[in-house]
Amino acid sequence: MTEGVSLVQQESIDLRQAVRLGGAPRRVLHVEDDAFVAALVAATVEDAGVDVRWCSTGRSALTAAATRAYDAFLLGIGPRDMSRILLAEGLAQIDDGIPIILITDGAESLPLGPNVRVVTRPFEPHALVGAIEAALGAYREAA
Repeated sequence: MTEGVSLVQQESIDLRQAVRLGGAPRRVLHVEDDAFVAALVAATVEDAGVDVRWCSTGRSALTAAATRAYDAFLLGIGPRDMSRILLAEGLAQIDDGIPIILITDGAESLPLGPNVRVVTRPFEPHALVGAIEAALGAYREAA
């Protein structure tokens, strides 16, 4: 550990370096119906150098994905207006092959494709950032 840097600061620096592939911040579209959870996730990944756009509904996420390029989609337990399967299918129609990271409570079973990563709640911040990093790395290699 670097002298004069706390463990929390050091972890933040390490995560920021891990996610900044190519030095540019990555854009992630986060779909979550719970504003508190969305704020916690945003704080975690933004501290690691990821630009997060939050949508509380599936419909707003589909609109956002159609109007701006994202590097990954992060799907929370919600949204309430459509199933995550329908949302994932809609997002794939907009940008096929883009990484999707599912945050799940482990109680559901979703069909997983090669571009899908799963993070189970509760999770440690480094696990979420690591899943984003792995998804972005695999996506860049495939491109």
